Amino acid sequence: MDLSLQLLWDDGERLLHRGSQPGAGHKPVLAVSLAADRPSPLALEQLAHEYELKDELDGAWAALPLDFVRDGGVPCWCSRTPAANLSHAC
Repeated sequence: MDLSLQLLWDDGERLLHRGSQPGAGHKPVLAVSLAADRPSPLALEQLAHEYELKDELDGAWAALPLDFVRDGGVPCWCSRTPAANLSHAC
């Protein structure tokens, strides 16, 4: 997945980005990835588990993960949601 991303939030462990998919009509996305350059196997497992919970979430209030990708070698999960249209970071 080719993503163009802007950092919105960094808590030292997770990164939240807003962006778009250029090859998909610039559809807005949110992407969650790990902050560490070399994340631990446990951190990678937790990120994958967050993605796996997608079927348990309600799209009326949650950003539903749609894809688990490696953007530039960095594992992340991406969500296409109206919340991705944020005009500014909170």
